[in-house]
Amino acid sequence: MFVLFFIIIIGVFAIVLIHSVKSKRRECSDNKFSKCPSIIIDIDEKYLRKALLRRAKEGTIDRAILYKREANRTRKKHVWAVLNFISSIESITISKDFYDLEKSLSWFQNAKTMLFEDDYHPTSKEIDIAIRFCTISHAQGRCPHQLTSSEINDIRNWESYYIDKSVIMNVTASFKTYWDDVLANYKRPSAKINRINYLIDYLNKIEEKESLQQLPNYKEHIAKLISHYRSLQ
Repeated sequence: MFVLFFIIIIGVFAIVLIHSVKSKRRECSDNKFSKCPSIIIDIDEKYLRKALLRRAKEGTIDRAILYKREANRTRKKHVWAVLNFISSIESITISKDFYDLEKSLSWFQNAKTMLFEDDYHPTSKEIDIAIRFCTISHAQGRCPHQLTSSEINDIRNWESYYIDKSVIMNVTASFKTYWDDVLANYKRPSAKINRINYLIDYLNKIEEKESLQQLPNYKEHIAKLISHYRSLQ
């Protein structure tokens, strides 16, 4: 009898406990402010916030790195364009004949045009970097020419830079010196005359070169050369 009573008590207790648990679960699901799932919700929200914050930071770092890399690429491209412009000027100044001068002038025009383009348009700082690179290269023996203060000023004012008349004067003087020496060594008069005729014909063609006519007093200097060789016929 006692055993049967004990079993009934346990059964009733079990029914009450089950009912209580179900009531709690129902209460938790119905009431969004219930304390039952608060720990899980807090954990999930904290984890989510940390995850989002971490991703955001990583994204910021990635964007910063990409921006820095792009800025470096742009700066290098601009500096290279300035160095290309400087090299074209150097090529013009060391030209010894009209063929080299024509190529160098074409290079110069392309280099200057490039500097006006948005992708290559340099800042003052980037121009100074290029100038400093040239100065260091000369000090290290990698560049034979040392930029003068006048040349540096011209580079900084590249938009208004033009080829000085001294260029055509130097080339015509070099041309005359070389061919006068060659003609002086001819033994046969007929061979000398043929060479003179060749030079006059060559200079007539050079005189009409549009790429060279941008030089100050260009035709005047060529005409003097032609007159000189005609006097030797």
